[in-house]
Amino acid sequence: MLIKWIVCHVLPDKQNSFSEAQEKWSTIASTSGFIGQFGGWDLKRPEEACILSIWRNQESFDNFMMSIHDDITDGNNQASTYKNLQVKFFVPKMDMKGQYDTLFQAAPFGSYIRIADCFIKEESRSHFLNAQESVWIPAMSKTKGMLGGSFNEDIADNKHYLVTTFWDNEENHSKYTQSQVPRLRDQADVSNDLTQITGRFIQIENSWSVFPSQF
Repeated sequence: MLIKWIVCHVLPDKQNSFSEAQEKWSTIASTSGFIGQFGGWDLKRPEEACILSIWRNQESFDNFMMSIHDDITDGNNQASTYKNLQVKFFVPKMDMKGQYDTLFQAAPFGSYIRIADCFIKEESRSHFLNAQESVWIPAMSKTKGMLGGSFNEDIADNKHYLVTTFWDNEENHSKYTQSQVPRLRDQADVSNDLTQITGRFIQIENSWSVFPSQF
């Protein structure tokens, strides 16, 4: 599986236009190898639109890029609505089970996406991965409101990871961050592993969600 992670810095007066353009990506639903696409606005950074696009593999995505991608972008004029665009590609390394077993199974029921965008020291990779597997993932699987997610590695940089989880509501996520995160952070002891971490909490725009035609 391949995950495309997109962050757009949208112009202040263009949010409605961006959203309307994003809705036009629904045409990819019948594309071979397409698994799903979801996104919305970061509550902490309301000028940022964040999108997860999920594909079966690199080949499927490359075929899409060579076929209909440019027709969509030419037709929706979305590029005129943002000032810059950041794109990264990831492969899942570990499923994060919640109420559902996988990221995609959880997606239709999520109202929010939590992202932890992590850069780590090269020598800390083993410790960081072990902490995810032994501390964070087991604890989050038992957390009320965490529907499911995945722990993903940047295909171009094995020191860059994206922790992606779907949540049912803001209240349950807030309870988790206040009551569990401080304890888990101490237990995982990864502060010295990290060179940078960016957290995002994204309210899903249902009109942006695209599921494959045969879903």
